[in-house]
Amino acid sequence: MLKLITKFWLPKSSKCNKGFTLTEILIGSVISIIITTTLLTAMVEILTREREEGILTQTQQEMERAIKYISNDIRESVYVYDFTQAPAAATCGKPYPLCGLPDFTSVGTPIIAFWKVVSLPDSTVTALTCAANATNIIEASGSTDPALNLNGECVALKNRRKMYSLVVYLQATTVDPNWRGQSRILRYELPKYNSNVSLTTRNTGFVDPSYTKNFVTWPYQITYDATGTVLSINNLQPTLPTIGPNVLVDFVDDPNSTADANLPTCSTGYTRIPATNATNTTNTSFFTCITTIPTTTSGQQLIGQNQDVMIYLRGNAAGQPGLRVVPGTNNTVLTPLLTRVTLRGIVDKSN
Repeated sequence: MLKLITKFWLPKSSKCNKGFTLTEILIGSVISIIITTTLLTAMVEILTREREEGILTQTQQEMERAIKYISNDIRESVYVYDFTQAPAAATCGKPYPLCGLPDFTSVGTPIIAFWKVVSLPDSTVTALTCAANATNIIEASGSTDPALNLNGECVALKNRRKMYSLVVYLQATTVDPNWRGQSRILRYELPKYNSNVSLTTRNTGFVDPSYTKNFVTWPYQITYDATGTVLSINNLQPTLPTIGPNVLVDFVDDPNSTADANLPTCSTGYTRIPATNATNTTNTSFFTCITTIPTTTSGQQLIGQNQDVMIYLRGNAAGQPGLRVVPGTNNTVLTPLLTRVTLRGIVDKSN
């Protein structure tokens, strides 16, 4: 009886201990690996895209800060060059004011140049001690103008509490291991003095256009007769400046890029700097449109005019660590920025 119960009611040991076969284990492992790999790949892609979006956003913010900095700089200017006027005496073949500056040919392309007003700190002005000193300033180049003596300079600084600086923005594409972008913006400034103002020590090559009234033709002082004929050309600059430009921002797009299909053009009455070619394929990532300065019948530019400046800037994050460049796409090109600035200061405004 016990044998019958055991035979029919107790399960066989082979059925109780039966597990997964090797084939089943392998198939299950493969399926688990596929699912895990898919999930990990999706997660890595999400994290990668988030990181790349962060890189693009950060680079765009740098472009926004750069164009804001340039705009604020220009807003304080009193005269902006449109690069259409060249020295009457072809001494260097460049427009004003580039003949009076270091050779930027191997550095970058000048985009905009202007004179701006720089306020002096109160502590600097207070520390100036004016004395009855009639010694002529070196940069006067033999001028007998009484305003160009040390005492007159000191009194003027105390009254005005400001000085003029010549500023130039350039776009550089030269290879530099310190900068990974396709191009970058450089800022050059030639101030009258360094931060430590010394009336007898001015920056090399500086000529004060407010004394010599040569903002337009700096550093040349040109006199004309009643018909506009040039009577004399005097280069007031004894030697060229020695200051070099500094990088303002990296990762500006290639100036020859055609990434922006709707590239804006300058309106009538504006001069584009740098000028583009017939197919509009040069200087496409950083350029300016400046109010064309009117001239007299003899070709002399008139100052005392309100000037507007339009600034176009397009960044490209290619070269940023951790950012993939997809061939055949513009996945690294940033949204273009466009702003317009009206000068606050005007030289010799007549009305």
